[in-house]
Amino acid sequence: MLRNKVLLLFVGIFLLMVPLTAQARIVPQFDDVATFSEGAAAVKVNGKWGFIDNAGSWLIKPQYTEENGFDELNKAGELTFVENFLPVKIQGKWGFMNRAGEMIIAAIYDDVRPFSEGLAAVALNKKWGYMDTGGQMVISPQFDACGPFKEGLALITVDKGTVTGWSPFIGLTKKAVREYVYVDRAGKIAITGPFSDVVPSEWQHAIFSGAIPRRSAAITASKLSSFSEGLAATRTKAGVLNFIDKQGQPVLEFNKEMIALYPFHNDIAYLKNKDDKMLVINKAGKRLTEAQYSFIGEYSGEGLTVAAVENQYGYINQSFRFIIGPKFEDAGAFFEKLAPVKEDNKWRYIDTAGKYVNTLQFEAATDFRAGVAFVKTQGKYTLINTQFDWIPVTLP
Repeated sequence: MLRNKVLLLFVGIFLLMVPLTAQARIVPQFDDVATFSEGAAAVKVNGKWGFIDNAGSWLIKPQYTEENGFDELNKAGELTFVENFLPVKIQGKWGFMNRAGEMIIAAIYDDVRPFSEGLAAVALNKKWGYMDTGGQMVISPQFDACGPFKEGLALITVDKGTVTGWSPFIGLTKKAVREYVYVDRAGKIAITGPFSDVVPSEWQHAIFSGAIPRRSAAITASKLSSFSEGLAATRTKAGVLNFIDKQGQPVLEFNKEMIALYPFHNDIAYLKNKDDKMLVINKAGKRLTEAQYSFIGEYSGEGLTVAAVENQYGYINQSFRFIIGPKFEDAGAFFEKLAPVKEDNKWRYIDTAGKYVNTLQFEAATDFRAGVAFVKTQGKYTLINTQFDWIPVTLP
């Protein structure tokens, strides 16, 4: 009897030690990280940023600080190489470097945006224009704000002065008057409005990122969008939300019940109504779901996407039926048949059947890309593979 009790005690101790032993294999190394893109990811060590590949080898050793604009870029989701270029700030001016850390375009600009379709928006003397990958200005700085080129067109704005008014609550008011148009790669106007106001500081980042930011209305009732699959979301002066084609003609129109439109991807788009509920439509404008979701993400290669109902996250298939959940506090996207999910304030990974595949629990976890992901323990990040083995990076 005593022997059995001792055996059970040892078994219990062993089971308790398994997750601790596994956790001990994860050695936190980085203060902060950015997303993998084009085979590289930015990591921060002792206040300096560098770049590693998915094997954990240094591409560019840590040397860039907040003065180089890297923290600013990371907050905007732009600390990634795009078309082999990355914005970098030197002595208060912006330029571009390549994956070898070489300055390809001199830091002479007041501000820059990432490259898209071979062109990057750059600012000089408070005016925006576009340059090519050789550093040549192809559209001279003349706009007050501009977004990236998508499908050969870019949305720009030109300030037209102010209109003075009166409010019984605040007295004299002034409102900026702006003209919004789409231009082609030669800088010629391709589509005119009239469109309603857009907030430039917002649409330079969230709207024109080319993806749907998680938990963010990428296109609200006061914003316009880039083209995606031949259509762009706009709002008229009368407050009508619609999708227009490349001739500027409205293709789909929605009443004021809808407050947000999201770009078309894979022939479907998301709408959000006044109750902050999202639904799915096709290009004929047919509703494929009821307005029930508080969030929907983009579909991954596994044919699943994150969706939430009453802020509980799960995964739906391409028929918009929940396959997993909703039961999580938060969730990431499926890549390589794995997805990070948050439950009881801790992150783990599940497979496409919804089963946990690791015993380790993390403070934060990213999607897998190119066979690797970042996880956070003890306040720092480390690189792991799909077997949840730590990939050690030799710190300088």
